[in-house]
Amino acid sequence: EWKAAKPTKELHLPPPNEFIPTKLDLEKSPDPTADAIAPVIIKDTPLMRLWYKRDNEFMLPKAFITLDLV
Repeated sequence: EWKAAKPTKELHLPPPNEFIPTKLDLEKSPDPTADAIAPVIIKDTPLMRLWYKRDNEFMLPKAFITLDLV
C-alpha cells in the first residue's frame, strides 16, 4: 500500500537558504608590501598604548587586551 502512496503537500523540502555563502575564497591584500612582520604602535598616550598588526596567515580579526588596574 505504501508503494502506491501519493505525495503529501505537508511533507516537502524547505526553500533554499539565501544566507549560505557561495564564494568562500580569501581576498588577497591589495598591497602585499604593507603587511608588517611586527606590530606597530598606532596610539601612545600616558594612559594607553595601542598596537596593530594584520593577521597574514589566517586573515581573522583578533584582539588581545591587557589591563593594569592600580
